[in-house]
Amino acid sequence: MKIRAKFFDDARGSATECAACLDAMIAKRACSERRVEPGKLLPIRIVSMLTKLVDRFSTPMRAMEDPAAYGSDGENEDE
Repeated sequence: MKIRAKFFDDARGSATECAACLDAMIAKRACSERRVEPGKLLPIRIVSMLTKLVDRFSTPMRAMEDPAAYGSDGENEDE
């Protein structure tokens, strides 16, 4: 499963680079900000999805609950 996380992480880096390229086009005045704006929204969505996939495949699947919900900090109270 960790190998999948690596591929998703690589893809996330590529999506971030695409957003940077759009910024560079604006800085170099190759395109107007108005024209690039819709293209900037797409990498944001893609990076969000890839981040969730990296998280999902890089850690073991387990149920996690907040210990505070049970009035405990997770430590054994008998000690």
